[in-house]
Amino acid sequence: MDFIGRLIMPISRRWMLVVSVVALLSILAAWSLSRLRIENDLMFMLPDDNRVKVFYQDMEERFGSSAGIAIAISSSGSIYNYDLLKRIGIAGDRIKQANLRIPADKIRLILDSGIEQALLVASYLNSRILEGASASELGSEFLDAASLSQSLTDAFPFFLDQSQMESICSETARLVSDKAASDGRLASRLIEAVTSPKDRRGRIRGLWVEDVVSIAETDTVWPELESKASLHCLFRDYHLKITPDLDAFLDHLVERGFRSAEGLLSILAPESRELEEAGFPLDFIETLRSLIDINSAEEIIKEIRIAPKQIRVGPLMQRADALDKRALSFLRERLKAWPIFDGILRSSDEKSTLILVRTAPNLDKENRALLLLEIKRIISDVFGGSGFEVHIAGEPVIDEEVADLMTRDVKRLLPIVIAIVTLILAASFRSVAGVAYPMITVLLSLLWCLGTMAWLDAPISVVSTVIPVLMVAVGSAYGIHIVHETIRESLHEPDRVSAVSAALRIVGRGVLVAGATTIAGFASLGFNPIVPLRDFGIFIAAGILFALLISFYLIPSLLVRFGGKVTGERTARTGSMDRISGRLLDGIVGASSRHPWIVLLSALFLFGAGAAGIASLKVEVNNITFFKKDAPIRKADSFINENFSGTVSLNVVFEGKKRYAVLDESVLKVFDTLSDEIKSSNPEVGKAISVTDFIKKMNKTFNFNDPSFYRLSAASDLEGEKGEHALIRHYASYLDKYPRKDIRPYIDEEKKTAVLQFQEIS
Repeated sequence: MDFIGRLIMPISRRWMLVVSVVALLSILAAWSLSRLRIENDLMFMLPDDNRVKVFYQDMEERFGSSAGIAIAISSSGSIYNYDLLKRIGIAGDRIKQANLRIPADKIRLILDSGIEQALLVASYLNSRILEGASASELGSEFLDAASLSQSLTDAFPFFLDQSQMESICSETARLVSDKAASDGRLASRLIEAVTSPKDRRGRIRGLWVEDVVSIAETDTVWPELESKASLHCLFRDYHLKITPDLDAFLDHLVERGFRSAEGLLSILAPESRELEEAGFPLDFIETLRSLIDINSAEEIIKEIRIAPKQIRVGPLMQRADALDKRALSFLRERLKAWPIFDGILRSSDEKSTLILVRTAPNLDKENRALLLLEIKRIISDVFGGSGFEVHIAGEPVIDEEVADLMTRDVKRLLPIVIAIVTLILAASFRSVAGVAYPMITVLLSLLWCLGTMAWLDAPISVVSTVIPVLMVAVGSAYGIHIVHETIRESLHEPDRVSAVSAALRIVGRGVLVAGATTIAGFASLGFNPIVPLRDFGIFIAAGILFALLISFYLIPSLLVRFGGKVTGERTARTGSMDRISGRLLDGIVGASSRHPWIVLLSALFLFGAGAAGIASLKVEVNNITFFKKDAPIRKADSFINENFSGTVSLNVVFEGKKRYAVLDESVLKVFDTLSDEIKSSNPEVGKAISVTDFIKKMNKTFNFNDPSFYRLSAASDLEGEKGEHALIRHYASYLDKYPRKDIRPYIDEEKKTAVLQFQEIS
């Protein structure tokens, strides 16, 4: 007996001990499987101390999330559709309410309440937690129903029925007080429900949605006549009555930014339908046509240019219930007046628009999944049966689909591989031992491997989903060798112990060396800095080690106790299989030895072809490519890429050393130069957005929407001081007129750091 036999046989003879230890370890592994989780977040691929990962997460906290959810809605007509715009407004409002509705679902289960009561409690808890209230303080407040009812009234959500405020607050206060009296941990449980959303760094945010961008939610800027008195006088001279239609016509001229009499006359031409489409009465249009000629048009334009004006910053679209033909005309003009909206809020054919949901910065995968579920429910409720086509895409959507795909693949592929291996073993061995023992080895080692991952809190990634299939393919080999050789030796050995000992003496070293080299090969991936590859290498190596140990100890124990010898007809069939395989191998060996140069040249050819093919390899980390082109999620992503500016973003961060550093004129010009050059040389870039787009828009607006002023102001444009610092202050004053939420993704509050964002068509 060699050293392999001396290590294994004394233990293998005590088969009850071996089986008991294996059973105990298997029970522990099975018990831990419930803790196993799937992780397909791209951020998981890099270690927490990776410089790029840390920088990315820091920038998300400063400028907001770049991984939003894009919802494309298309109409068979145009997006300027009352029903469509109304539904977009409702969807946006409900998505913003998700910050209450998601925790309210949990609160409803805790309190066993209705949804309105749960929403009210969620709103109240949000306000109290922001004030720094502790669980003990809230617990005391819960016990005083009268005082709690008043506090709930102060926190009553605006979107609930205000007429029912008093009754809902009093009922909710009684319910919470009764629950708190019987449950001392109620306050802690409710706080946990509200504060559960965490970011990737484990910090509690209590927020799922940071912002919603849509036609109904977005702000814009436009010039507005502060006084129409001088223009009224002018039109009275033309014997035209001062009516709301006339005032709306003047507003229309200012919005359109006409700078010449010819431009004004062009919309009054008989062939023009602009004013009619804007909702002006035909008799009013005909009156204007009869009264305004080239001379009066010049007077009107001149008076508009000198009339006092103000800059308005407000919603792009009026409330849905206030929309009319004229309001739709203003919406169309305001969308066209700012290129930043092209490819985002409107497609080129104006038949599709987007709702962009900006998630809380660095929101973790589990909470992105909760948000996505809520958004899908909202979209289904709002757009279901409406006739409008809806497509949902974005990183959270892809992550969720990839996770589902990973689970389905494991569930589908593992049984198939097991079935195939079982059939091959049955055809080869024609014995229960030949099938059962190698499969037991594989299944137990796989169970131990996954159990170890669960115990160490190592999630299953896209890479490690192949572990089950690979374990079946690789881990079965060691048991097969031992069982096969034991069956052969049992034909002429006097007993089972002798047969197993002989088998281990013949194949034991080979199995050990094969297993050790395989383990070493996979374990070398443990030095890889990419976390999924590192974990895959470590745990597949552990799984193979488990398979090796089981093959060396459990299989010999079972063979010693139950045997694996085949007799009679099965022996003849096994011999027949041996003869066939032997002849096949003899043929291959003979051909190779007779024609060595053919073998060598064939190997060199294949090596050269493989080496040449390496140059064609592409690195791809876009998860959408995991899906077939006809998969619904791939179709949704393709639709958005074809009709809008893309679903993948790249942010380039510029950071200065002092306040207002990025508002230097030379820096802003770099943004524009980079944007133009990269877009022109990279057709896959659909859009480039930076703070310059906001400065240009404000400059155009201050110059009465004249398109020629959609540019960066120059020092020569300034009144008074014209130096470099004056120009920086001028740019800063432009930006300060926008709501902070609109410019936050592109510049920080100190204006020391700015982002140039590229939208890529994937």
